[in-house]
Amino acid sequence: MSSSPVRTHAVLAVLVALAACSRGSAGGSLEAKLPVSPGAPWDDARGQLEKLDPNARLMEGLGGRTAIAHTQLEIAGYRFQELSIAGAVARPSVRTVTLTAPPPEAGCDRARDDLLKALGSDWTAGDLRLGAVTATKGTTRSARIVCTGSELSVSIVG
Repeated sequence: MSSSPVRTHAVLAVLVALAACSRGSAGGSLEAKLPVSPGAPWDDARGQLEKLDPNARLMEGLGGRTAIAHTQLEIAGYRFQELSIAGAVARPSVRTVTLTAPPPEAGCDRARDDLLKALGSDWTAGDLRLGAVTATKGTTRSARIVCTGSELSVSIVG
């Protein structure tokens, strides 16, 4: 039994669409899940934080500024409770985005591995040092994943 070329093309189109949907729903990169990212305009990013937490705090001093929002973000199976942005007062954009959570019950080694995978395959991880690993993406982005007995955090700088 032979299938018609039209049916074959229709089946291929459906398979390609399903594959694209499954990749999109599989999570994408950690950065894509963030409500703000490094390089975003400061005022827009601060507005996003205030949507997440109307009581978001803004602190400025010594030429720098930070905004902190208490929220619930789940990334790679870990529930982060705080999102902060930081940058220079003189620059109109966000320099660093940091997520913070309590230490995971399953242990730090697994958390670091899961979060490195969540960054995506275009990131290159360095060596583990003092509970932290740094990963780079080209020459414009770096991420630091810290997991100790007291915290789990991910900072992306760009």
